[in-house]
Amino acid sequence: MVMQSWMKGLLMVLCLCTLQVALGQVAFQPDKLKPGQLKKYGKTALKGGDALTAIDCFTRYLKDKPDDIAVKYQLAEAYRLTRDYTSALPLYKEASEQAGDKYPLALLYYGLMQKATGDYPGALATLKKFRKDYDGGKDDPYKGQALFAYKGAEMAKYYIDTVPLNVDIKNVGTTINKVHMEFSPLYLNDSTLLFASLRIDSSQFYRFDDSLNMPYRKFYTATKKGENWTFKGEYEGPFNTTTQHNGNGAFSLDGQRFYFSRCELNERKQTLCRIFESKLVDGVWQQPVALNEEINLSGYTQTQPTIGIESRLNQPDREVLYFVSNRPEGRGGLDIWYTMYNPKNDTYSKPYNAGSKINSKLDDITPFFDKVTRTLYYSTEGKPGLGGFDVFKAVGQRSKWAEPENIGYPLNTGADELYFANNANQKEGFFVSNRAGSVTIKNETCCDDIYAYKFRETLDIILAGKVTATDTNDVTIVMKDATVSLIYVDPVSKIEIPIRTMQTDSVGNFEFVLENKKDYKIMVSQSGHFGDEISIAGKNYTVSTKLNQDFNLGMIPSKPIVLENIYYEYNSAKLTPDAKNVLDTTLLPLMNRNPLLVIELGSHTDSVGTVGYNLTLSKNRAISVVEYLISKGIDKRRLVAKGYGETVFVAPNSNPDGTDNPEGRQRNRRTEFTVIGIKDFELEDEVNNEE
Repeated sequence: MVMQSWMKGLLMVLCLCTLQVALGQVAFQPDKLKPGQLKKYGKTALKGGDALTAIDCFTRYLKDKPDDIAVKYQLAEAYRLTRDYTSALPLYKEASEQAGDKYPLALLYYGLMQKATGDYPGALATLKKFRKDYDGGKDDPYKGQALFAYKGAEMAKYYIDTVPLNVDIKNVGTTINKVHMEFSPLYLNDSTLLFASLRIDSSQFYRFDDSLNMPYRKFYTATKKGENWTFKGEYEGPFNTTTQHNGNGAFSLDGQRFYFSRCELNERKQTLCRIFESKLVDGVWQQPVALNEEINLSGYTQTQPTIGIESRLNQPDREVLYFVSNRPEGRGGLDIWYTMYNPKNDTYSKPYNAGSKINSKLDDITPFFDKVTRTLYYSTEGKPGLGGFDVFKAVGQRSKWAEPENIGYPLNTGADELYFANNANQKEGFFVSNRAGSVTIKNETCCDDIYAYKFRETLDIILAGKVTATDTNDVTIVMKDATVSLIYVDPVSKIEIPIRTMQTDSVGNFEFVLENKKDYKIMVSQSGHFGDEISIAGKNYTVSTKLNQDFNLGMIPSKPIVLENIYYEYNSAKLTPDAKNVLDTTLLPLMNRNPLLVIELGSHTDSVGTVGYNLTLSKNRAISVVEYLISKGIDKRRLVAKGYGETVFVAPNSNPDGTDNPEGRQRNRRTEFTVIGIKDFELEDEVNNEE
């Protein structure tokens, strides 16, 4: 995998720029070593993760031994690990041409370096050859990675030439960006930026075990003046330490809790991270405390928290803490996980994987949840992209997501793009990239800077409407505090994801902001009334637009409602095709529009036959209706079957003179439904599972 081994260690330190850039060994003097010693030291350094020392040793060695293809391949590896794509590219090419059998992955990495430097046609040819020649198994990770890279190179021309984003991008400047990585940008407000960094101006060297003098990453702030951002200083509060790396901040929904990562070496010299929480009490941030051991799983890394929202129909929103971990039972590498926060007892649920729509067999990192659009932005190697890590976005929550989308060029490039974070206005934000033009130490793509982006033009698509109801006297009344839910409908999977729920105002009005070209459903409900819904097909609007959609709700009667034209085969409980069609067009849509309704299906007979026989027949007929609705996806707990036989009649079965009354008996042979409750079984199941 391109950076898999590197990522295992370095993302746990919150960065993609090697610590060894700053943390070499003071006593090391390569200019005094002989070629054999340089080769040995270089191998040891590369194996230990010190890629810069390896580069120094190998380049000195090759001046005396220019034909050593093995060392050239190792030097290419070292350049790749420091993201010096330009230097790695010719070395991989040479290794693949001269010793391809010995270094079969050289061709893969050559293609990836072509892709990273923007040579997409060259990358396509190289990756195609690798996929043809490489003899890996069916589930070989390198074959999968080559496929993703090939598809990404294939689509790059379309993103760059046909659908480039209408966006301005600029480096936030050298008062903020230094030669080492800046990361995890986050808006504190429209004019204040929170970020983390190792603020060293030059390539300084420290011993690995010199913990007293080793520099650590800290939180800092910057302020906006006009269109420019300027460094301000350390973030006030008990968040920075002098013995651990700190970064990746996220605030709770109410702003009263601050989550972040702290990372340090364990006894095995592995850098592991844990998530900490600080609470705001009487305006003062308290000393941070590590989250419980179920979240901060011993021996694994937990980092990069972000706070999301779970929206539920007719239920309050719930807070979700997403984070990145390499814990067991993931899909591969670093995955995105989540835990639910319970404000009643200040606890967190067992962590769960965010699912296969989001997580891949490669690394999936730096999540950011947009609370307005309910969209998760994250960076991944495991999907076709323009570079190594591309930013993708997906609407959803927990483990239920629409198909992720690449956010496009030039936000994504051939380099790595990480830590996407937007402002609440949806028009501007930040991301981190090692693209050419960053402030660097060794090469133009070694380390990551914070970039600001701003869309030149944005569309505002507003959906507004009013909710009313008709009472028993046919008078139209305004529905104050009716619940209106905006639901995103994924065009591929057709899954439905609640985006936002609101209550109508004092005159029954509501308003939502929609995204261009997306499909939605609007659902409306009010106590004592049947709900309603309407689908809104996405259109490609070219100008800002305001749409109108009103709703008028019907009242739920206390008496049973007769389902007209529900017939059964003679002397049988089997529904006729016509009866099924009636259910499909009447009761089934009603149940779907009102997902919390619990109803009783009651079946009645006329007086022909014995009382016991009629009671059994009516019970079986009611069961037939229930089973049919279950087969159409209605939760069986929302349906109660009851047979009344001939005991509850609505018309005489016989005339006063004792003769048969066919019309009356026909009216008595009926199926009715009665609303008997309102209950959210899905929410009940989730609560039980979490307990």
